[in-house]
Amino acid sequence: MMKSFTKMIAMCAVGALAMTGCARGDSSSEGGTASGPVPADSCPADALAAVLDGEPIKIGVSLAQSGPLAVVNNIAQAIDAVFKEANEAGGVEGHPLELVVKDDAFETARAVTNVRELIDSEQVTAMVAQVGTPLVAATQPFAEESCTPQLWTATGVSDIAANPEAHPFTTANLMPYETEAALWIRSLTESGRDGGRIVLVTTDDDRAKVFEQGVRDAVEGTNFELVGTEQVAAAAPSVTAQINGAMAQNPDVVLLGTNTTACPPLITGLRRADFGGQIIVNNTCAAMKSNFMPIGATANGVQVLTVTDDPANPVTAEDPEMLQYRETLGKFAPQADVDSSYTAGGYQIGKLMLDVLEQAAGLDGGLNRVNVMNAAWTIDTEIPIGPDGAKTSLDWVNDPNWRDEVQLMEYQHGEGLKSVVDVISIN
Repeated sequence: MMKSFTKMIAMCAVGALAMTGCARGDSSSEGGTASGPVPADSCPADALAAVLDGEPIKIGVSLAQSGPLAVVNNIAQAIDAVFKEANEAGGVEGHPLELVVKDDAFETARAVTNVRELIDSEQVTAMVAQVGTPLVAATQPFAEESCTPQLWTATGVSDIAANPEAHPFTTANLMPYETEAALWIRSLTESGRDGGRIVLVTTDDDRAKVFEQGVRDAVEGTNFELVGTEQVAAAAPSVTAQINGAMAQNPDVVLLGTNTTACPPLITGLRRADFGGQIIVNNTCAAMKSNFMPIGATANGVQVLTVTDDPANPVTAEDPEMLQYRETLGKFAPQADVDSSYTAGGYQIGKLMLDVLEQAAGLDGGLNRVNVMNAAWTIDTEIPIGPDGAKTSLDWVNDPNWRDEVQLMEYQHGEGLKSVVDVISIN
């Protein structure tokens, strides 16, 4: 029987850095106006200049089109498909949409170069879908200096991307890592476990400390105990040392807070080491096609909190929204991997970007960069191809995380991802 639960999780305290003009209201400078919470007093004049009638709205993307994480290029291809479909219907308020994509190969230096070109040369209205905490952190200063929105970045470090007072021009696509950690422990409790020994394996980057502290905070007052942590380098050729370290702790549960390339070998290695306990992976490892299906029944019983219906999942294959997704991709991006969850994530971002642009167009001052950011910080809509009825909303400092609802899923080879509990609300 499925059980439902609601987790009331306090979001991490947003930075105490006060910024002039953070209160809701109108902003203005030479060249235009804006309406909303985003401070614009120090913005360049062109950040408040509306896109001219009939001119294209340029949206920029820097992500890996080559290298070990080239699979994320499916995100850009899906966004482009959504934009092309919208252009067939007249664009946004008569403006055609143009996606400008640059390859950073998941290298920080290249990402910085790309973002500077997108801002200075391409003069984009916004940037979307930057992948990776180090890359987001490195490019953020350029977004802030130019007041260019940096939307739906793939990081769960809330100090960087869910902290509007300190970083008003950046939003996240992932739930905060500390929130995900808390939900892991809550899901273990709700699924009937009374306690146990937990080992956490993370990528050796900024997420490691956040995940660890999140788990430590979440196990307080429970019978669960964090008995060990292991870290793996992003490009590590082997995860044997981490598997041996985890197994030495005799765990009942192993939590994987790693990047997507580490999950399959970690799951496989743990099972080969005769680990029969619960494995839960973080949302970046949720893709059936790249993380579960290649290792077959070895992934049976692995659980994950999802925020997007997986297009490779037979359970949701006939849902009307999934059928529409496939139709859009088939027509406008036939080269994209329609079964990839990265493609589905890009489709979500594209649809949400349309909502934000439509809302920005209706604000005082019209379609300018600051108003796009104002609209992004106040979005309230249903998540495309998300868990049934899942909503998304942002409310500036009051609610800086757009992932409001998630679903705990469990994988069974040949059957797909099935819900373990009903939609989980994060408030």
